[in-house]
Amino acid sequence: MKYIFPLLIVFANATLAQVDITSAFNSTYSGRSIILSGSAYLNPKNEIGIGIRYNINKLAHNDDQNNVFLKRQFGTEFKHHWGITAFYHHYIFKDLNCVKPFVFYDFQYSKSPTRNRMFLPAFEDEELGTLYYEVIEYFGPFTWLENNIGVGIKAKITNRLYLNQKIGVGAIFILGKDEKRPITYDNFEWDFAALIQVGLAYRLEK
Repeated sequence: MKYIFPLLIVFANATLAQVDITSAFNSTYSGRSIILSGSAYLNPKNEIGIGIRYNINKLAHNDDQNNVFLKRQFGTEFKHHWGITAFYHHYIFKDLNCVKPFVFYDFQYSKSPTRNRMFLPAFEDEELGTLYYEVIEYFGPFTWLENNIGVGIKAKITNRLYLNQKIGVGAIFILGKDEKRPITYDNFEWDFAALIQVGLAYRLEK
């Protein structure tokens, strides 16, 4: 993983005129992360990129439902926090100078457990009702493959600094199992997914 950026920059500097280094906040089906990527332009309309992501653990859940995977990614070891991202941007309306809209495909890979907060019944009382107790459980680790398509913009702030925003939808594939939870028995789960990404890009030019 540590060789991704040097290889990309060497290749891009040797063959292409422009390279963008982007740092972004990333929200996907699995959870929140920080993206650091490098990208190169094949031509004015087509950009490809690759990078790394750092998964941010979150103790609170976005919901109180019995979801096993949605926003539940939680690293318990150092290696669980890291992932890989790759993307393709196709720019449209090339006559616009300060704002460049694009359509994109975005792929993200990570391997991490989940952290699940559950409430299980302890006992029932005719007057007080059912008493529940809290349980924190970890499942996995699982392999997360996130695929999203959507639209975005790259807006010029200065000659070399750009605001980069993307929003999209897609599908996530989750591989692996944990016999503590029946829903993870089959080694494969999938669900509809979404992506929101906001960041800054710095352009390197020859």
